[in-house]
Amino acid sequence: MYYFYFMIWALIFAFLPFWLNKTANLDTSVAGLVFSAMAITALVLEPIYGLIQDKLGLKKYLSALSFYVYCL
Repeated sequence: MYYFYFMIWALIFAFLPFWLNKTANLDTSVAGLVFSAMAITALVLEPIYGLIQDKLGLKKYLSALSFYVYCL
C-alpha cells in the first residue's frame, strides 16, 4: 500500500512544475515557492500529526478525522 502512496506522490512532484508553468501560468521562481510552501507545511504539520496519532493510539480514527477535515 505504501508503494502506491509514494508512487503517486513521485508522479505529482514530477509533473507539478509543468502544470504550474503551463496551466497556472506561473514562472519557475513562483513554482519553487509553491514547493517550498509544501515542504514547510509538511515540516510543521507532520510532528503535530504524529503527536495526535500517538495520543489516539489507533490510526484509523486519525485517518477518518483527517478525511473529514479534508472534505470540509
